[in-house]
Amino acid sequence: WFAQFVNAGNSTANAALTQNINFNGKARTAFGIYDYADNNSGYNGTFDGRGFAVTGIAGEDGILDCIGPDGVVKNIIANVNGGIANTSKGLVENCLVAGSVSTSANYCSSAGIVGRAMTGNTVRGCVNNAAISNTTNSYASTLSLGGIVGYTYGTVENCYNTGSLSAKQD
Repeated sequence: WFAQFVNAGNSTANAALTQNINFNGKARTAFGIYDYADNNSGYNGTFDGRGFAVTGIAGEDGILDCIGPDGVVKNIIANVNGGIANTSKGLVENCLVAGSVSTSANYCSSAGIVGRAMTGNTVRGCVNNAAISNTTNSYASTLSLGGIVGYTYGTVENCYNTGSLSAKQD
């Protein structure tokens, strides 16, 4: 329900996990809608995982679609295919991702923490242990893969990656 609430125009709502969440392989709606034409789009509240885990989400998207410039996502342990966020313009702090992050999309960015880290973004104190892979069959695709971020115009501080990176060869 939180994703629907945020995506219905309540992008500054704050939330904190009070227990682990297991989606058991079910699809769900990512929250914080990304709008290419709106620099302020995305989730602009504070989402504090408080050290609890989010697991079992079906699909290739992150927990969040987009973290806005005033958004803060912190203290989440994630074992989900899409990592923490597809796009971030805000702050991601003290998050850990395990398992695997896999996509078959062409012209995309994939990473354990944030796929696209835009100007103004900061990723701080995060760890990725997930294997990152892209298996697209598209010839001459642009693939940005990384353990922490796929690509960044922002700042990455005190993070480390132990996960492998792989892309299907042409």
